[in-house]
Amino acid sequence: MIFSKNNFFKVFLYLYTFLFIFNPSNFSSFNLIYLLSFFSILYFIFNRKVFFKYFKNKKVFSLLFICVYLCVYMLALYMSGSEDALYESYVILIVIMAILCGLVIVDIFRKIYGFNFLKFIEFIIRVGLIQFFFVALSVFYPEFREWVLNTSRQEDLESISNSEFNGLRSFGLSLGYTSTLPMFMGVCSLLSFYFFIVKENIKSKLFYFFVTFSFLISVVLNARIGLVPISICLITLPFFFVFNLRKKAKTLVFLILSVLVSFSLSFSTLLTSDYLTRFMAGLDEIDSLLGGKATGTFEALLDMWFFPDSKTDFIFGQGLKVFGSNSKGSDIGLVRGIYMYGFLNVLIVTAVLLYSSTPLLKTFKKYFGYIFLFSFVLSFFAFYFKGLVFSSNEVMNLFFILLVFCIFYNKTLSRDVI
Repeated sequence: MIFSKNNFFKVFLYLYTFLFIFNPSNFSSFNLIYLLSFFSILYFIFNRKVFFKYFKNKKVFSLLFICVYLCVYMLALYMSGSEDALYESYVILIVIMAILCGLVIVDIFRKIYGFNFLKFIEFIIRVGLIQFFFVALSVFYPEFREWVLNTSRQEDLESISNSEFNGLRSFGLSLGYTSTLPMFMGVCSLLSFYFFIVKENIKSKLFYFFVTFSFLISVVLNARIGLVPISICLITLPFFFVFNLRKKAKTLVFLILSVLVSFSLSFSTLLTSDYLTRFMAGLDEIDSLLGGKATGTFEALLDMWFFPDSKTDFIFGQGLKVFGSNSKGSDIGLVRGIYMYGFLNVLIVTAVLLYSSTPLLKTFKKYFGYIFLFSFVLSFFAFYFKGLVFSSNEVMNLFFILLVFCIFYNKTLSRDVI
């Protein structure tokens, strides 16, 4: 039988994971997370032993508990007159649904492949390659891109994507083209760099070189924020080279690859002059920042760095949405979090995330080493300047499934082989 039951579950796993991570808004008038979470509830109803196994875990429980706590807190602010707090409670409810979906993905993967961390990372990379297929489709078939823009539930997506100032962007099939999608692809490029280094087979090395290049193309076509993971690696590499003499050979390979990728990016036929100009402008902004002057994006971020005047509002929040505000708005996650539920709750959420992330950090350190761990963690802090932590988007959905996998992976005796 060509299409076996096992193959069916594999196809379903990839489809479910792709829809969960990217949540494209082109196929229905409602958020796909409703449908995906409904399936996850049915899944756990028919797998009650698995349900109790996962939900009695302290780290998973703490994640769900902080979500419920913030929902109740937002509803209390709403009852006191903060209208924006009601929508924020809905956003946090979506996070609960996302965690449920992440648990289902991990359990289906476990049943098919076992608790193998490196296979799970390769699985994530292949899901990213599915997205690259849609990015390429958007580039070579403008009709497909127009269909994506026209059928999106985001009303202003077409004007944002065809901006005269920023040039064409929003390539692929996703939800957050200008921030979360490129950041996800940037993290995937970092992961594929790792496999390029450790794989010994020349075909595998060439494959992961192509994969890394593809992810970076996807990043540049949408938003420069996704270059942060690779950029952090390039900045920290000289220190890695000096203090890890035994690993000089691998470091040299990594440096050579970085130069080749940068060279390819600059002269790729996929990058028109507009994209190359935008990319070079980003480098100029970084150079100016290092020289002590904020320009462009960094100047805009400085204008977004503001907090409530009242100490009470700063500590406990106002239930106020400042993202997208016409008069004085901010994209920065910390600012948005403080205005919404206060600095005290920002600290509580951070503490819970750090507690729950211990297995993830431990596993990344074990397999990827300090340089990749540092780049991965710092990339999430950089992302915090472009969005809220407690929301369901491409980056946080990736974080949730990696987190859940590592929590239960560390309870097994699985042994990974590259």
